[in-house]
Amino acid sequence: MHDRSLAPMPRTSLLGFLVLGLAGSGFLGGCDNPTCVFVDGCRNGAGGGGNDPGGLGTATATFPEEGAFLAAGPPRLVAVGPGPSVSDALHPESPLFFEFSESLDPSTLEGAFRIVDLATFQPIPTLPPELVGDGRVAVLVPNANAAFLPGRRYQVIYGEEPAVRDLNGQALDGVTEEPLIEFGVLDPMDVPTPVVVYTFPNDFSTNASGSSEFIVGFDRPMNAATFNGDTFDVTVDGQPPVVDPAPAPITVGPGGVGGTATQVWRWTPLDGNGRPISVGSDVQVVVRLSSGAGQILAEDGSALPVTESQYQTLDVGLPLAVTKSPGAGAPDGFGRADVFGGAPIVEVTLAEPAPGGIVADAFLFGNSPNNPELLRSIVSTVDVPTGATSLQLTANDLGLFDGAGLVQFADGDFECAVQLRRNAFPTGVRRFDGDRTTPEIERPFFDTVAPVLLGLGATGADTSMLVSDVRDFAAVGRASEPIEFAFVDSGPLGTNGGSLDDPPATAFTTSIPGTDESLFIAAPVPLGALDPSAGGASYSVTVFDRAGNAAELTAVGTFTQRGVLGPGGAPTNSTVTVRVYDERTLAPISGALVFSHAETGGAVTFVGQAQTDATGTAQVPGASAGDTLITADANGFDLFTFHGVPRDQIDVLVSPVGGGLLATVEGTISSTFPTANFSGDNTIVADTRAPRLSLVSQVAPCSADPTTVTYRCDYGPATIVPSQLGASTFFATQDSIAQTSFSPAGYLRGFAQRGPLAPVGPGGMALGVDLDAGDLLLLAPLANQPLPTPPVVLDIGGLANLGTLEGSPFVTIEGVAAGLAGPLVVGRGNPYDLAQSTWTVLGAIAGPAGPAGELVTRGAIDPDLFVRARLVDTDGNQVAARPRASSGSAQIAPIDVPRFLVPGPGGSTGGDAYNIQIEDTLPDSVGGDGLVRVVVTGPDSRRWILWGLDTSDAAGPLLLSVPEIASQGGMPLADGAQTAEVRLWGAPIDRGQFLWSDLEREHEVFGRAAPVTFTQD
Repeated sequence: MHDRSLAPMPRTSLLGFLVLGLAGSGFLGGCDNPTCVFVDGCRNGAGGGGNDPGGLGTATATFPEEGAFLAAGPPRLVAVGPGPSVSDALHPESPLFFEFSESLDPSTLEGAFRIVDLATFQPIPTLPPELVGDGRVAVLVPNANAAFLPGRRYQVIYGEEPAVRDLNGQALDGVTEEPLIEFGVLDPMDVPTPVVVYTFPNDFSTNASGSSEFIVGFDRPMNAATFNGDTFDVTVDGQPPVVDPAPAPITVGPGGVGGTATQVWRWTPLDGNGRPISVGSDVQVVVRLSSGAGQILAEDGSALPVTESQYQTLDVGLPLAVTKSPGAGAPDGFGRADVFGGAPIVEVTLAEPAPGGIVADAFLFGNSPNNPELLRSIVSTVDVPTGATSLQLTANDLGLFDGAGLVQFADGDFECAVQLRRNAFPTGVRRFDGDRTTPEIERPFFDTVAPVLLGLGATGADTSMLVSDVRDFAAVGRASEPIEFAFVDSGPLGTNGGSLDDPPATAFTTSIPGTDESLFIAAPVPLGALDPSAGGASYSVTVFDRAGNAAELTAVGTFTQRGVLGPGGAPTNSTVTVRVYDERTLAPISGALVFSHAETGGAVTFVGQAQTDATGTAQVPGASAGDTLITADANGFDLFTFHGVPRDQIDVLVSPVGGGLLATVEGTISSTFPTANFSGDNTIVADTRAPRLSLVSQVAPCSADPTTVTYRCDYGPATIVPSQLGASTFFATQDSIAQTSFSPAGYLRGFAQRGPLAPVGPGGMALGVDLDAGDLLLLAPLANQPLPTPPVVLDIGGLANLGTLEGSPFVTIEGVAAGLAGPLVVGRGNPYDLAQSTWTVLGAIAGPAGPAGELVTRGAIDPDLFVRARLVDTDGNQVAARPRASSGSAQIAPIDVPRFLVPGPGGSTGGDAYNIQIEDTLPDSVGGDGLVRVVVTGPDSRRWILWGLDTSDAAGPLLLSVPEIASQGGMPLADGAQTAEVRLWGAPIDRGQFLWSDLEREHEVFGRAAPVTFTQD
C-alpha cells in the first residue's frame, strides 16, 4: 500500500504541478505558461485552411458563447490535472482535467480521450467529457459503475484521430496516441481526507480573465449540502464580490441526463440576463474552502481541510457591449451599406478606460462563400488607444474583404465576437448583440444581396393596381427573400410611418414553402374607408430586407377599395351609383341587373332598374319617399338586397350560388422536447379565414416525434373561406387551472403565430401549414411570455331567447389585423362559473400582442384588443359580447338572440315578394350602429342576402323586404321550402361610410338565430 501524507497542501502553485505532469509530452513546446499560445497566435486577417483557404480552420466553425476564449492559432493542451503531487495516490473516484489554450467545440470531444488499465490494457469507461472553465477545461468523471481499481495504474491517451477542434474549426495541435497522464489509485481507506486536485484559474496565476468562472475539482464525490457561502467563501481584494452566486456541481452526460458530478464545482458570476460578469480588473480573487462556521464534507463523511486558492485578474475587463455603430444600418444585421460604405459599423464599448498597450481581437463567424454549408471564422486585431472607452470599427478594420477585395462571407447567420488582450492574455469574448434592450443576445446576420420585389398582390402578379375590401391600405406582395421593412407612400394621403431612411417594420412576413421567396403585408397607411368615386389612392412601395438593403425597383400604382358603402348624399330623390363585385375575387361583374324599390309603411314599389357595365357599375333612381331598396341579380350568383341604403353610392358584394366551394387547411404544431409537452392541454388553431361560427379548429393530441426530437400535434383539415389572405395562431391552455391558482403563464402555456398565409382557391386544400410553438411560454424570452387581461364578469341574465347552453362560454382575445378581413386571435380567456348565469373571466394574451409586443410594434394588429365571449345554446342560437379592452368594462353582456318573427316558422309567404320581421335585440344603450342580415336559401341552394340598418328601439321589429323582381326580368328564389338565418351586429361604424368587412373586424356585440323554415308559394 502507498502512503500519502494527510497534511494540508503546501502553498505552492497548483499550476506548477500540472505543467510538470506534462513534461516531455510534446504538447507544451517549451511554454511554461498555459496561455503562451496567444503570443504568436493572434494576427491581422484570416488564417489558413485547406477546405476553405480564407478561414482560420479547415473544419466548420462553431458560434462562441459569451466569455469564450478564442485564438487565431490551433488549440493546445496546456495542463493536465491532477498534478504529480497527487497523481500517484488518487482516490478511485477522482476526476481528470485537461486544460486547453482556448475554448473548444464540445461536439468534438466524444472519443477524444481513452483511459487504459496498464495491468490489463483494457479501456476504462467514463462519462462523456464535460467542458467547463469558459469551454477551456475538459473533465473526465469515472463512470459510477466502473470506478478506478485500487492498486492499479492507468494512462490517459489522446484519441486515435485528432478530432478535438476549437471554435474556429482548427484541430488540436498534437500527436495521436500521445500519452497525456499516468496515475496510480489507492484504496479509499488509504486516502481518508478529500483533496483539491485542480482549480481554474490556476492557483497563483496572474492575468486571468475577470469574467472566468472558478472551477474546483475534488478527488471524490462531495456532500452538496455542505456547500454554502460560508464554506465556499470568495473575496475580491478582500471584499465580497458584487455578484456572489452559490457554487454548483457540474452536470455530466448528454443534456445533463447523467446527473451531477459532485467532484467538480463551479462558481459562475452572471448578470441578470445570464451573461458572464467580471469580478473586476487587476484584482486578487481568493477562494477559501471549509473556511467558515462549517466544513465541506465528502459523501463518505470525511472533512476537507481548510484550503485556499488565489489568482490575480487581468488589468482590462471583458468589453461591456458589441453593437452596431450609431447611425449604421439595421441594428441586428450587416447589409450592403455597412459592408461597402466605409463608415464605422461596429461599436465596442469598454467596461473602463483602456490601459495602455492592449489590443482588440475581432473574430467574425459566417458562411463560407466557397461552401455555404461551412461556417468559417476570421480574425482581425486593432490597437486600443490608451484611455479609450469605445472603439469604432469599419468593414476594413474587421477584415471583411480578402486580398482580392472580395467579401469573405456569404449571406446568412453571422457573429462578431470581440475580446481585449494584453500580450498573451485575453479577456474572453463579448458577442455582438443586435438588441441590447432584451435579455437575450440577438445574433446578427450578414446580407449583401438586395431583395427583389417580385410583384404586388397575394400572387405577386399585380404591378400597378392593388385592390382590397379591408379598411386602410396594407400593401401585399411577394419578394425574393423575407422582408423586414416596407415603406408605403400614398402622397398627400400619408405614409405607413417613418420615411425611406427609417421605414416601419413589415406587419406580417413569411417564407413561401419550397422557395426562397416570401409573402408580406406592409404596415398599413391609415386611409380609413376611401370614396370609391375619387379614383383611389396613389402609392409607391419600397421593400427592404432585414439588413436594410432596399429593393432596386419600387412598385408604383393605384390602390382602390371594394365593398364600400357611401359616402355621398341621401338616396331620396337622387341617383344611386351601384357597383357589383364578386365577393371572393373582388372582380367587377358586368351584366348584372340592379333594381331600386321604395318601401313606405311596409309597402314596396318598383322605382327603376339598370344593368352593370364592364366596370360592374350601374345607376338607378332612389326612392322619392321612404326607404330605398337596392337589389342586385347577377347570373350564377346569389341575390343581394340592401333595405334602406343610407347613401347614394354602394358597393354590392355577391357570392357564387350556394356560397361557392369552401377551402380547407391542415398542418402540424411542433414544440420543444422535452420541455413543451402540450398533450394535457386544450389546444386549438385559430385562422382569420375560418367561417365566423367555427373560428377555431381543435388540435389532435400531441405526441413525441423521435425523428425530429420534438412534440407534434396535427390539426385539420379545417374549413376556411377561399381566396382570402390569412394568418393563424396556436394556443395551448390549461383550462382546468383553479381560479385561485390562475396566472397567465400557468394558463396560457403555448403560443405560435404564422402569417400571412396565401389564399386557397375554392375547393382547394392547403397542406403543411405548420406552426412552431417552441418552448413553454413560461420558459420563453420575457417578450414572449403571456400577459394578463383585466378580469371581467360575463352576465347573460335576462336573455330570454337564449336556451340551455351546450357548454361553457368560449372566450378569445382578438385584434384587428393589418390587411386581413378576419380578426387575429391573440389570447384566450377562462370562464369561472359564479352561478345565476354569470362567470368571472380571467385571461391572458401572448406577449407579442402586448402593448410593446412585436405584433403591435410591427403594425400587425391594433393595440386596442377585443375580449370576445361567445355562447351557444342547444338549439344552435349564438350570442357574443366583444367589447374593446379600452372600454374598461368590468362587466360585459351579449345581446339577446334576434328571433325571426315573420313569416312565422312553418308559415308561408303568399308569393315571391314579402316582408320579413326580426325582433330587434340590439338596444340603443349599447351605442354605435348596427346591421341585420337575413340569408334566405331556396330549394335549389340559391340564396337571397338581405341587409338592413338597425332602427331605434321605439321603432319595433326590424323590417326587411323581399322585393318583386320577376316582372322586371329578375330571377327570384324558386318556390318551395325556404330556410332563413338571421345575424345582427352592433358596431361603432359610420353609417355614412363603411366597408362590409368592418362588421367582422370591429363589432362589439353579435347575435345569430338558429335557421327557421317557411314556404314560398
